[in-house]
Amino acid sequence: MTLSESGLQDQFCSDYDKAKLCSYDIEIIDGPTRPLIHQAGRFLLFRQGKGVMKINERAYDISPGSFAAILPWDTSEVTQVSQPLQFVKVIFNFDFVNRFLRVTGAPPANVVAFLESSPLVDLDQQEMKNIEEICRVIKNEVGVESAYLRQQDRELSELMAGNKLAELMINFKRLIISRQGTQLPNRSREPGSRSGIFRYIYAHLGEYMTAERLSEVFSLPQAEIVSYVREMTGFSLSDYINEARIAKVCDLLVHTRLPLTDIALITGFTDASHLVKSFSKRMHVSPGEYRQAYLPERQVLREDDSTLGFAAVSYVNDYYMEDLRSTEVARHFGTSVVELNRALLYVIEMNFEEFLNYKRINRAAELLLESDMAEIDVCMEVGYNNIKTFTRNFVKLKNIRPGDFRRQYTLQQGDESIPAETEE
Repeated sequence: MTLSESGLQDQFCSDYDKAKLCSYDIEIIDGPTRPLIHQAGRFLLFRQGKGVMKINERAYDISPGSFAAILPWDTSEVTQVSQPLQFVKVIFNFDFVNRFLRVTGAPPANVVAFLESSPLVDLDQQEMKNIEEICRVIKNEVGVESAYLRQQDRELSELMAGNKLAELMINFKRLIISRQGTQLPNRSREPGSRSGIFRYIYAHLGEYMTAERLSEVFSLPQAEIVSYVREMTGFSLSDYINEARIAKVCDLLVHTRLPLTDIALITGFTDASHLVKSFSKRMHVSPGEYRQAYLPERQVLREDDSTLGFAAVSYVNDYYMEDLRSTEVARHFGTSVVELNRALLYVIEMNFEEFLNYKRINRAAELLLESDMAEIDVCMEVGYNNIKTFTRNFVKLKNIRPGDFRRQYTLQQGDESIPAETEE
């Protein structure tokens, strides 16, 4: 099992509730992973196992008691696993925690600087116990993500979770200071290092970004930067920047009440009209519809969620070739998008978007191999309305572009089937 099959991780803390500010889960890794780019912050507390993890291209030994802090747009990769790694994973909305620290009077920039300089620390027995207790409180507030069950909402639950996330950050800083002193280690970026490219882009979304500018900042050839972005994300540089902007818009729509004019300015769109056009094309709903769909829910898993889940699976199986949208399907079943996603995760371990793309891409793979249809025709046949979206999702699920897939594979007969994934 790996952290993910896709290099660019989702920006949300939860698979079923995009309004969630943090999530808690336990994960096991028994082999190396591919390089990952994290759009959300996360703490990893390793309980068992031994291995090696790269964070921003630096290698760290992992053992019981290793405690890692990964910030948005950091890269990570498990390169060795000598004993299966079991760890607690707390994913959090970094901007929310940053705002929380400001409100409480803590200097967030100073805290973050320590997390950036030393992203992993090894805990002694007492330190491990303290961090586990903080994680336990977070678990009690937000539930266990992979169980698709949410704790009964309690008064001021978000405030408690935010408090504990800030406590994790502050404890991490203190742990680094106890080992290295108050002087930050000299971890300035070396000329020619690719570490930090994605965070730099995200930090400057409101500005005009080009390969030439990145080349000057990182002392790398433009061609190498463009190649690295495509290798890590599957996108061209311009498409990746647009993805990052849309991700930021999603976050601001769900967690703030900023008007579209302000969001457009923050995220680098020309104006609100440009934002609405780009967002609607990428997400298939307007910003207003998206904001309404993902307002925080206050419900727990119902006993009939399995019924809803199976009904939704049947519906997608019948209509995946059409222009399906999560908001419309949720409305069809008289529920919310959050509850629809949770019900689907409960029965098939995929949310609506994941299952819809799974159906479409696997059908597209069959058509590519058993027919001579052009890629654009296959794209339209399975329900996509533009080739970029089709190609992006095909690469995400198959780790190969549609044209290359057609050239390299033949449709298997009899009991064999098209490979669900391809090796890199």
